[in-house]
Amino acid sequence: HCSLLSQDQETVLHKMRWTDGHIWVELFWNSVVLCNVELFEYEELSAAPDPGWPDCFNSGVFVFRPSLNTHIQILEHAAQHGSFDNESHGGDQGVLNTFFSDWAVKDIRKHLSIVYNLTVDILVLYRYGYHAKFVHFLGGTKPWHLSYDPQAANECSPFCSIVPRCVPLVSVYLKCFLPLVARPGIDRQSPCPTCYSCAAETEVDDLEHRSMWEEGRADYMGKDAFNNIMRKHDLFLY
Repeated sequence: HCSLLSQDQETVLHKMRWTDGHIWVELFWNSVVLCNVELFEYEELSAAPDPGWPDCFNSGVFVFRPSLNTHIQILEHAAQHGSFDNESHGGDQGVLNTFFSDWAVKDIRKHLSIVYNLTVDILVLYRYGYHAKFVHFLGGTKPWHLSYDPQAANECSPFCSIVPRCVPLVSVYLKCFLPLVARPGIDRQSPCPTCYSCAAETEVDDLEHRSMWEEGRADYMGKDAFNNIMRKHDLFLY
C-alpha cells in the first residue's frame, strides 16, 4: 500500500482536497522558470511528459482542478494498487498516472511540450534549448548546494564538470532564490567544504555508469551484480 501518501508532505494528492473551484498548477520545487508560461490558460490534466517515460506525465508540471471526490477516489486507488515510483517523486506520480491511465492517448492537446520539463543534461544535447520554459535540476547536485557570491562572476560550480553549458542556468537560479533564504556566500545545506566536489564526482560516476550500461558494458562482478540488482528491485516494489 502506498504508505508515502500518509506522510506530511504537500504532494498533488494532498492538494486535491482544496475545493476552491480554481485551476491549480503544480510546479517542480527544484526548477527555474525562464519565461512567462501562462499555464493557467491550459485545460485540466495538461501536463509535461516524464523525461524517462514520455507516455507518463510528470506530476511536477501538472494542471489540475482540486476535487474532494477525486481525492477520495485516488486514495482508494492508491490503497489498492500502490505507486510504482519512489520517495524521490513523493509517491504521487505513479498513483496519478495509473489513475489517469488514458492521459497518453486521450487528448494530445493536454500534452505539454518537453520544453516545460527540460533537464539540464537534455537541454544542452539538442539545438532547441533556447525554447526552454522550465529547467529541472535532477540528480543529487542541486543549485542550492552551492555557495553564491554575486561579486564572483566566474565562480566555479560542481555542475561545470557535469554539464558545463548549464552554468548560466545555475546562476539564474541562484540569483533568483538563494538571496531569499541565505546571505551571499553562505551555504546552509552542508557544513562540509568538500561536499560540493563529492556530489559532483558522484553525479559524474552515475552518468558514466549509465552510459556503460546502455552500451552493453555492465559491471556484472561489481555494481551491476545480480544481488545488487535484486536489492534495487526490492526497494521499488516492497
